[in-house]
Amino acid sequence: MNKLHLLLFTLFMVLQGGCKKDPIHDPEIPSHMQEGDVVLVLNEGNFQWGNSSTTLIKINSGEITLNAFEKINDRPLGDVLQSAFRDNQLFLVVNNSQKIERMPDAVSKAGIPITGFQSPRFMVKSNHGYFVSDLYANKIYKLSNSLSMESSISMAGWGEGMACPDGEHVYVCNMSSGYLMKLDASEGRFTDSVRVGDSPKSVVVDSQNRIWVLCEGSIYPDETEGSLWCLNASDMSVLFSQNFELGAHPSNLNIRKLDADTLYFLKNGVFRMPTSTFETPEAAFIPENGRLFYGLGIDLQGRVWVSDAKDYVQQGEVYRYNHSGIQEASYKVGIIPSGFVFY
Repeated sequence: MNKLHLLLFTLFMVLQGGCKKDPIHDPEIPSHMQEGDVVLVLNEGNFQWGNSSTTLIKINSGEITLNAFEKINDRPLGDVLQSAFRDNQLFLVVNNSQKIERMPDAVSKAGIPITGFQSPRFMVKSNHGYFVSDLYANKIYKLSNSLSMESSISMAGWGEGMACPDGEHVYVCNMSSGYLMKLDASEGRFTDSVRVGDSPKSVVVDSQNRIWVLCEGSIYPDETEGSLWCLNASDMSVLFSQNFELGAHPSNLNIRKLDADTLYFLKNGVFRMPTSTFETPEAAFIPENGRLFYGLGIDLQGRVWVSDAKDYVQQGEVYRYNHSGIQEASYKVGIIPSGFVFY
């Protein structure tokens, strides 16, 4: 949950009295997956309610399985599903439960949770092991390739989104300081950094090996502009930067995996921007139209998935759009849908 949404949710809970909803029952979990047909929705859940969940969507049949993790494992997922990472297995980062759940895939039982974190946020893999950012620990955790806790790298402040494009270097967003930091994965130490905008949260790498960073901007105590940055990966020099209007607070930077030449992000709507031009679009590709866009993902076919968190208490909704921005489908999912894993 980001800072703005946390403030809004706290206000809402004061007005509503904090009532919980009845659990939702739905069909059994599918036993198989077909490439390009399955989407796993990450439902953040409410802070300290322990109601985070996953929703499994089969695109071809339209079948939806709510509370998929709980159905598979006969136990709840935990408190605040922050993010997920997928390589040859699936990792669910459960922030306020201080753990990472490891699964072979979206429909298999989880193993023993990986623990030892203070407040894990995001996870990436390098040639030398896995790295996990943290909200409160002032460090980046390093796990071995066998997923044992190997070491930690001190970092002043809140670690957020990360990218590891070459297997040797990890680029880390430092939300507290406003820096993008470069970490040598083999040596386990930071080697470079550059000041970007306030509250850098998400980072991606394009087809030309350039680093793109989206900064949300500060909210409290003084509000500042969000911004978008492009950096040269080799020397961290700034190639482009653009401030957005005050109060916009952009989020969820994504890049199309098909060719890594098109950026997508949320800013009161879905914005789309080619990496070939240093010019941010003036109008949304997909307007928000009174909805509360919260999560964003681009699947392997280049379709756009965006979530609506509604009022942070009732079931959220997910919308699927084609390349032209035309809505193809919508799905009722869990509480505060915030991310996607595509198979």
